[in-house]
Amino acid sequence: MSETTEYAKLVKIKTGNLADKGFQAKITLPSGSPAKTLPLIWDYINFYVGIGTYECGLSCKDQDGWKQNGVLKWRVFSNGEGVPKYGSLYADGTTVKISIERDSQDKVVFKVNDSPVRTFNNTLPSGSYSNEARLIIASYQSTGVAVPLAIWSVMLLTICNVQQ
Repeated sequence: MSETTEYAKLVKIKTGNLADKGFQAKITLPSGSPAKTLPLIWDYINFYVGIGTYECGLSCKDQDGWKQNGVLKWRVFSNGEGVPKYGSLYADGTTVKISIERDSQDKVVFKVNDSPVRTFNNTLPSGSYSNEARLIIASYQSTGVAVPLAIWSVMLLTICNVQQ
C-alpha cells in the first residue's frame, strides 16, 4: 500500500457472543458532496453484516456493474461460499436494512429490507465458528495527495444482534 492509499475499517461492532444468531443494521447510505471518493477501479466502500466467515451487505466501487445510466450506485453483495454474488443497486441517500442470521436449520440467510437475498448451502451450527456476528464499515481508497478520506454523511438508524 502506498502512502497515498488509505485502508480503514471505520466501524466494527460485534456481539462478542458466538451463540448469537446474527446481526442487522438499517443504514442511510452516504449522500451529498462528496458522497464517496473512488478514483481507481479497485477502490471500494463497504457496509456489511457478518457471522462466521459469511459477509454480506452493500458495496460501492467505480466499475460498470455498479453504474446505472452512468451514475455510480451501491450494490448488494454476498460472500461466504464460492464466488461472491451481486444483486440490486441503490442510490446515495437510500435507507437500506441488511441482516444476516442462522435459520432453524443452521443455514446462513442474508436479507435486504427483510427479503431473503441468499441462503447459503453449508450449515453454521452455534459455537462452531470463531467470528461472531458483526457490522463492518470499511473502505479502501487511493486518495492521491488528498489524505485523509473524504468525510461521509452516514446514518446508522438501528443496529441489533439476533439472539437465540
